[in-house]
Amino acid sequence: MLIGKIKIFFKLFIVINALVLAPSFVSATYDEFKTINVDDNVGADYFLIQDAIDAAEPGDTIYVNDGTYFENIKIDKSIYLIGENKYTTIIDGGGKDDVVYISSNNVVLKNFTIKNSGNENYHDGGIDLRSGYCNISKNIIMDNFVGINIGYRGGHNVIFSNEISNNKYAGARVAFSNNIISNNTISHNGIGLDLFSFPPNIVTSNQIICNNEGIRFEETSFPDELIYEIKYNEISQNGLGLTSSMPSDKTNVNCENHIHHNNFRNNSGHDFKYVNNYFENNYWDHWLGLTFTFLSSFPCHVPGMPVVKLFPTFFYIWHWNLDRSPLREPLDIIAE
Repeated sequence: MLIGKIKIFFKLFIVINALVLAPSFVSATYDEFKTINVDDNVGADYFLIQDAIDAAEPGDTIYVNDGTYFENIKIDKSIYLIGENKYTTIIDGGGKDDVVYISSNNVVLKNFTIKNSGNENYHDGGIDLRSGYCNISKNIIMDNFVGINIGYRGGHNVIFSNEISNNKYAGARVAFSNNIISNNTISHNGIGLDLFSFPPNIVTSNQIICNNEGIRFEETSFPDELIYEIKYNEISQNGLGLTSSMPSDKTNVNCENHIHHNNFRNNSGHDFKYVNNYFENNYWDHWLGLTFTFLSSFPCHVPGMPVVKLFPTFFYIWHWNLDRSPLREPLDIIAE
C-alpha cells in the first residue's frame, strides 16, 4: 500500500512538472498563436518541418502529419512540435549530424520517431538538447549515436515516457543539471544512461534493460553535493547494471548519489567505483541474505572496488559501498 501511494505521488509529481515546464507565454493570448500543418504529401502549409519552424512565432504549434521527413532540424524558438503518431511520423537524419537540435527554452517535442543521426561522437544525437524548460515526451528515439544528449545549458527539462533503443553509444547522456528522466523505456543501447556530475538530477520510474551497461556514472566535479537521485527504476538484464568510470587520480570524493527503491536483477554484474553514496531499500538479486536467512540482517555489498586516497602521494585504502537495508522482494515498477 505504501509503495502504491508513493508511485501515485511520483506520477503526480511528473505531471505537475510537465505542466510547469510546458511553454508559457504570458504576454500573449491564445488567439495570437497559430497551428501550422506539415505534410510530406499534399494539402498542408509546408512540406518540410524546418520550413514550418522558420515561419513559426514563439507559442505556435507545428502539427506534423504521418510520413518520413529526411531532415536535420534546428529549433531556435519556443514552440510545440507535435507528430500525428509516434510510430508513423518519422524524422530521419540521413546518417549525419543531430537529427533534432534544440537551442531555445520552452520547447515541447512529442509523438515522433527520431532516428539515424551521425555516427562520430556524442554530438551526433537523435536529440541534442542545449536549452532549458523543455518537455520531450512519447517519442521513439532509435538508431542514433546518442539517443538524447543533454548538454551545456540543458537544465530544468523533463524527459518523459519515451522509447529509447538501439543507440550506439548511449540511450541518454546527461551533462547538465536539474533534469527529470522519468517513465522511459531505455533498452538495447551501448549505455542506457551516461550520467555526468552536474547536480542535481532525478532519474525515476524507468525501465533500463538489455543494455551493455545500464547506468554509468562519469567522474564527479562537484564534491559534497547530491548529484543524482536514482529511484524506482527497473535495472535488469544489462551487461553491467551499475558502473562508473575510474577517477583520473584513482580516487574519488563525496559524490553523494542517493540510490534507493530500485530493482537490480538479472544483470551480468556491477562495477561501481565511487564512494560516499547512499544506497537503501534496493532489491539486489546477488544479496546473500536472499539465500541464507542467517544473513538477512546484513547489508548488501555493491560490487566494485572504489578506493580512497589518504595522503597526497600514493597511499590508498579500499572502500565498499553498502546497501544497509536491501529489500527481500522486488518492487513492481512499470514505465508508462
